Amino acid sequence: VVHDLPTPTLSMDEDPTGFCQGTIVTFTAGGGDAYAFYRIRGGVEELVQEGSSATYSATDFEDGDQVYVEVSDANSCVAPSTAITLTVWPLPEAVITVSTQYAGVGDDVTITGSGGDDYLFLVNGVPYDGDSEGWIAGPLTISTLVDGDELSVIARNEFGCVAESETKTMT
Repeated sequence: VVHDLPTPTLSMDEDPTGFCQGTIVTFTAGGGDAYAFYRIRGGVEELVQEGSSATYSATDFEDGDQVYVEVSDANSCVAPSTAITLTVWPLPEAVITVSTQYAGVGDDVTITGSGGDDYLFLVNGVPYDGDSEGWIAGPLTISTLVDGDELSVIARNEFGCVAESETKTMT
């Protein structure tokens, strides 16, 4: 008896033409009873998950990685899907610079972000002005800081990827 090969399908929940490094990406396969997910990185093929689960999720993708699935059916027939090539955008390297961490009440303190295209300036973990969409190129001068305030910046690059800097504490 000759059986037809399964017809594998493979989709992903992110746009393969670009997503930020570290994003959780889930692939969903169909067309069979068992699934073997493979990742190709730098020409090296690696089996990353095998079994009855039709989904595979990971966060450690790199630009240029390819993912495909081999689908097996009840007759033990196996067929590979077409590979999906991934474009993974880098995260910015957020850096904060504070003109002085030792300031008196009402003194001007200048906060500068670097490593991105624009920045969200945080005081005690929230935007300094309460506007979570208040991205600016900076720098920011602020005179309302008090002892113990924690300063950081979130940097955003040209791809819309974000990363937060270390925290500086005012004294």
